[in-house]
Amino acid sequence: YGSGVFGAGSKEQHGAIPSCANKYLLSTLARQTWGFDGYVTSDCEATAAVQTEHGYTHSDANTTTAVLQAGMDLDCGSFLNSDRVGKLLRTKAVDEKLIDGALSRQFRVLFRLGIFDPPRLNPFATIGEEVVNTPEHQALAKEAADQSLVLLKNLPISRTIPRNAHPPTQAVSTKVLSPEVALLQESRPATEPSDVDSNTAIEGNKTLPMSPKSIRKLAVIGRNANATKNMLGNYFGTPPFYVSPLQGLGRYVPVVYSDGSDVNKAVELVADCDAVVLVVGLTSEGVHHPDEAEGRDRTSLKLMHGQDEMVRAVAAAAKKGKWRKDDR
Repeated sequence: YGSGVFGAGSKEQHGAIPSCANKYLLSTLARQTWGFDGYVTSDCEATAAVQTEHGYTHSDANTTTAVLQAGMDLDCGSFLNSDRVGKLLRTKAVDEKLIDGALSRQFRVLFRLGIFDPPRLNPFATIGEEVVNTPEHQALAKEAADQSLVLLKNLPISRTIPRNAHPPTQAVSTKVLSPEVALLQESRPATEPSDVDSNTAIEGNKTLPMSPKSIRKLAVIGRNANATKNMLGNYFGTPPFYVSPLQGLGRYVPVVYSDGSDVNKAVELVADCDAVVLVVGLTSEGVHHPDEAEGRDRTSLKLMHGQDEMVRAVAAAAKKGKWRKDDR
């Protein structure tokens, strides 16, 4: 492990033992087998979950002892606070050597990082703001973004075209939208009908790739097309600048925009455009529409708040407009 920190998950169990209290995972596997030489921290509130959600332990003393004996060193939460742990130590409900071991592993990492060294001896102290957003970092960020793009199309297996899908020899292949961007970069044997994919959404389709030369006006529909905070997701840093989908598309072609809240206006907007880009979905962690979040799963992949209906209406209008323009 090149990292000094190892995370123990919140909800996971291995052999009916919560991760935070699992000695096999944290000590035998991570430290002895993998040679991990850092400290282990829990997921947020995962230590308390050992007792309150998993029911693996039934008292504060049992929980504290279980996680520390397993090899967890730092609680990301409020369970192992100074009041609770102090009381357990004073009453000798928890072995002080367990606390010492956890602290030692944490401090070893801090010493290795030079946290306690004078600034002149700490190499990290010489790193200034000038290294932020350098051309090298921008190139790496672009590469990561390029590699993360995924384009999916709902296509029943019965509609696959034999010349595009060749079971069992090939299931997924690379299809290039432009000389720079590859859609899929995987090729593997297909042994089941469910393994077969098709690229009919691209081959012979005039929509992708879109060329700025062929679009005199582009309709951009959807609230998230112009919501920079939402597109960052959660647990994000502070970027040097934002480029929303609306701003990015507007650099290449003239655009008209609707947030999609009024379906009729969105349909009217599309009627006079050569193409439309829809940006739909919910906000991260259900900020504005608390329909899904961490610990609150959805039961359907349907878009909420009328977005499915808006997409169907806009798609129908765009198709009519496309055929009208093709006939000119």
